[in-house]
Amino acid sequence: MIEKANLIKGKKFWQVKLKTKKGSQNFPVFDQAKYFREEDAEDGLEVTVTREKGQIIKVTIPGKPETAPSLVPKKSSGMTRTNAANNQYTRQQPKDTTLMQQSFPGVLGEPFHNPYTFIPFMDNPVTEKTEHTPLSADDSANHGYHTGIIRLEIQTDSPLMSHDNGTANKSNHKSYQMLTIDKNVVVPATTIKGFLRNLTTLLSGGPLHTLDENTHLCQGRDIQIQGENGEAPFLSRIADPGDVFRDGSIQLGESGFISTLILARFMDKQDRNKADLDRLENAMKNYEQLKKERKTAREANNTGLVKRLTGQMKRLSNSCNRQVGTVEKLIKGLREKSGPIWVLLHGDQVKEIRYGDSRPEDYWQLKISGRPVQGFNKKEGLFWSNGQKMTIPSKLWAEYASRNMHGSQKTFKKNDLVWLEVKRGCRKITDPSQIISLQWARWGKKGNSVLKLIKEHVKPDWLSKEKEIHPVTNMFGLGSPSPRSRDGLSVASKLRFDNLVFDRDAKILPCRPIAALASPHPGCLAFYRDNPDPKSVSSADSLKGYKVYRTTKEDGKAGPWNYDVQPIYKPGGKAIFPAGDRENVFSSELLAPGAKGYLEISFRSLTKDELSLLMAACSVPWRLGGGKPLGLGLCRVTGSKVVNEFGENLEYDAPEFSKLVDKKRLDYWIASQEPVAKLRYPRAAITNRRNLSRGGHNWFSKMAKPKQDHDQGSFTGLSPIYSTNGLKIEADKSIISCEGRNEHENETATPVSGSVLPEFNPGDPSADLLYGYDIHFNETMREEREFNRQKTKCYPRLKKFSGNDS
Repeated sequence: MIEKANLIKGKKFWQVKLKTKKGSQNFPVFDQAKYFREEDAEDGLEVTVTREKGQIIKVTIPGKPETAPSLVPKKSSGMTRTNAANNQYTRQQPKDTTLMQQSFPGVLGEPFHNPYTFIPFMDNPVTEKTEHTPLSADDSANHGYHTGIIRLEIQTDSPLMSHDNGTANKSNHKSYQMLTIDKNVVVPATTIKGFLRNLTTLLSGGPLHTLDENTHLCQGRDIQIQGENGEAPFLSRIADPGDVFRDGSIQLGESGFISTLILARFMDKQDRNKADLDRLENAMKNYEQLKKERKTAREANNTGLVKRLTGQMKRLSNSCNRQVGTVEKLIKGLREKSGPIWVLLHGDQVKEIRYGDSRPEDYWQLKISGRPVQGFNKKEGLFWSNGQKMTIPSKLWAEYASRNMHGSQKTFKKNDLVWLEVKRGCRKITDPSQIISLQWARWGKKGNSVLKLIKEHVKPDWLSKEKEIHPVTNMFGLGSPSPRSRDGLSVASKLRFDNLVFDRDAKILPCRPIAALASPHPGCLAFYRDNPDPKSVSSADSLKGYKVYRTTKEDGKAGPWNYDVQPIYKPGGKAIFPAGDRENVFSSELLAPGAKGYLEISFRSLTKDELSLLMAACSVPWRLGGGKPLGLGLCRVTGSKVVNEFGENLEYDAPEFSKLVDKKRLDYWIASQEPVAKLRYPRAAITNRRNLSRGGHNWFSKMAKPKQDHDQGSFTGLSPIYSTNGLKIEADKSIISCEGRNEHENETATPVSGSVLPEFNPGDPSADLLYGYDIHFNETMREEREFNRQKTKCYPRLKKFSGNDS
């Protein structure tokens, strides 16, 4: 919970006065919650207080830089361990002491604003759903419905992208002209309708309109496909690929494993690598023996022996890097093969390998997985069809597509091999109901169904089992997008939108390169889940709310839409030339700020509350066109007029009096469109032994990486990063250190908390800062070492990337 309060000067600590069930009370601000500098604090100064379960966890001063809290309590001279446990500071500490062991990400410096944030879903709906109002409702006497036209004047406050897709040239680098009709720049009516539908939904806390009921939110790989008692899990071959609209079929059969070492021996026809492969085989035999001994030690509860054997296994695995590399080099051709691979076995050795769609007699089909991170003792799948086919319902095909929309294998082809996740205890597949999911890899994607993560009143009306619909659906209409939704549900729209047409003399900015935007990953724990605690955020948390895009203070050459500001990088950290052969860079004309446009919206049979909701959406900032995450498309309504069907002025209730408009959400939206400084997609640089790379994936892999329990396939909390020599705070050039000792070296390490997207505060729209923009993680430095048992890397010096680093 975030609230406003005033600082009060206490004898030992600053205090804040907060509301309680019995009135109000002064609470001390202890060091672990103090996110402001002492010199900025004044008695009576307004601050922002964040409380969690009644405990104050963060206090900041609006407009002043956030600093890391003092993480080590001050020691009194001569205080014993017993006295320290009884003093006031210790008693008031949070139960979760790991809060004191991680620095606030602000110590990294380089603050920036994420291009999007979220306005929370409501706990309960603002209004009850009602039956559909027919279009002819205004034909009855004393009907109380409104019919007429809304005339609006719109002005652009930032450049607007509304390009004509048909104007792209035929070169690899696409260039688009503005979309025009009779030399007037236009924004299509469909764009206006989509925006206003989303905005009225947000203002009224209504249900989502577009949502794939099969959507699963996946954060990496979170399910291990395993067989019973060490047996190979079920493999199958695609006979007829299905999709969201129709069933498909698979072939069943027998499954098995083959070692990559055996495949490599066959590929090494000249025995040039025999010595390496012999060493690897001996190591694998020793590894399996140690594994058996460890199992016996575990059964005997001999923890010391288990630990010692685990260490030996790890050292043995690490010592085989060269031999594993030899295996990978030998079977590289198999990994790159796109069609079916057939293997003829003789005992436990490979006799022949063939390629082609049809299976040769007595050959197994080989399932080659991706290049391993640790290839020691790696095995690949084998499949032998028994000729039995089974129909798999479209739901499983649709769920696979949803889980893998951001993966490398988005769809299946005929003759592909896939792994089957089956119900516990299944030893033989006899019915499709035994199959839980289709998976491309043994370490697959399970994820969470989005329908289980949102409240019932947020689900689309076409999924509802009731006859009632939300007023927004009643206004904008509904055509069921799913073949499995209830029959006969079709609601005609009561609104008709014209194109937004701008003056002919509006200035058009010449074509400029722009980086094409990838869709944000909705499975991202750090940004999409409703949990502000980086240590406990998990895939079980619900979604934050309605996504909204931020706007920027920067313009001209500093605008974040310029390719020079947010380019795409090639290996080595250098920006790719915009006009090169790149599909993810294009050029487009933009409509300049200050352009005037005109729009008409016809409406029929609206209640006074529905009309008031629509006018509320016409009284706040708008975001139109493409490139909204880059700060493009900010517009405002500079004039409005509402007339009835006879051309007479029509009176309507002010938006704040509508039963459908939530005033708090109206303020949220207005605040979210307040321009902020440094609107940027997250970006970082990583230097390793192979190359230097820059991009958003680097920032997320370091600053927002989930911890993973590989045994359970679950994600709880974000991994911190460590620095061995302290971190420089850009704000005041001071050095900070905190608790945490490197077990291998006698020096202090600074653990920095993972970064979650801060909750948006409408009272202080600039407060939701992220940190570490373009920070450089150098993994080749001599001082770098593995830190603690989890092998978390330490970075001696973290600094902003510069051209000299490459």
